[in-house]
Amino acid sequence: MTNTDPANSSSSHPLGAALPIEPKLAINIRLASMRDEYDIKNIDALHKANTDNLGYWPLGRIKGCIEQKRVLIAETIPPCCPDGKPMDGIRGSMLGFLIYTDKYSKREDVACIYAVCVHSIRQRGLIGAALVKDAFERMPYGVKLCCCWCAQDLDAGYFWQSLGFVPLAYRTGSEKKERIHIFWEKRIREGDTETPHWYPSLTSGGAIGEGRLVLPLLAGMDWRDTKPMVLPEIPGVSMYKALPGESAADAEARCDAQDEKDAWKEKAKELREVMKLSPEQEAASKAGRAWQLTAEQATAQEEYSLLQAKRRKNSAKKKSTGNSRNSGGPRKSGGAKREYSEKYLEGARALCAMWLDQLHAAGPNALPGSGASAGTYECSRSLESAMAASGLSEHMLLRAIGDGAASADAEVRLLDAA
Repeated sequence: MTNTDPANSSSSHPLGAALPIEPKLAINIRLASMRDEYDIKNIDALHKANTDNLGYWPLGRIKGCIEQKRVLIAETIPPCCPDGKPMDGIRGSMLGFLIYTDKYSKREDVACIYAVCVHSIRQRGLIGAALVKDAFERMPYGVKLCCCWCAQDLDAGYFWQSLGFVPLAYRTGSEKKERIHIFWEKRIREGDTETPHWYPSLTSGGAIGEGRLVLPLLAGMDWRDTKPMVLPEIPGVSMYKALPGESAADAEARCDAQDEKDAWKEKAKELREVMKLSPEQEAASKAGRAWQLTAEQATAQEEYSLLQAKRRKNSAKKKSTGNSRNSGGPRKSGGAKREYSEKYLEGARALCAMWLDQLHAAGPNALPGSGASAGTYECSRSLESAMAASGLSEHMLLRAIGDGAASADAEVRLLDAA
């Protein structure tokens, strides 16, 4: 639990040095709890209000992160708390939240921040920065790098830049939104200028639902510049993936039929929304009073009936002809998990390895803003806080090693001490 009170912090700092993170409002940062319905309800509401920026997160996934103790909440400190210190059982108003993981892409030295969200009326008050710094303090001792993905068109890129994160690579986002995602990364240990930067050559799954090649930001490229969209559809290869024993024409017909079905579902959903009764109409219906549909509702109801009749007619026709081309299986854009050819995957891996080798050979500060003092605000963590987050102390470490450096029991004693 972190208590940040601007009244108790000093604003003095050396000229040119990174500024300390001093939120404009006294806040308390703590782990979200599954036992507190207030936490779940407010995190979900704030997320839904910012889905365009954060991406879609099912409530079950958010609850899973809370259970794993990977969700932080920033809240106000209620006036009733003595000396401005938070008290157990007394909650303030939630200002924002952060979701992270301390292991990314199977690497235990790389953490990832999935989402940082602060209420719009409380933004630009260093609440998000305080959440990031608190997350750093909680990460295991072995974590040296922290990364995040951020859509290129969002102003959030400047937020990560102000905290010392550097843009390393980019990938194509969802095909529907036509967005580019920038990969940001930071060395989180205080004074660290030697830990090699890293990025994945391929990402898979997640909200996008299919793989994406990751390409480096080469010399002379700015993260704000226009980037090409690299989708799994390879030039010269049909976008219709045929099933075993299925011709290309049948695959195309099957996929077109599926698209028609999807379009029907979307249209039916829109019409049902228009046909939905207003609270006054529902009340009148329940009370047995006279009421009538609006002109818009009546038109939607008529369109919906025609749509349903057309759908039933098409279904009956397919059954009578024995058409089975619309059965399940891979679909084209929007439904299938398309894959890149091995040629492109190998090229992305080779480019990633060569670019990182050249970056490391050029020196610790080869990237703009990648030095120890990079960023407007200081949010690195000290070695002592890293050890404390893992339940260790320098005394424990030296004692366990000194008692039996040549013995395999030394590791066991160290774990017991923790």
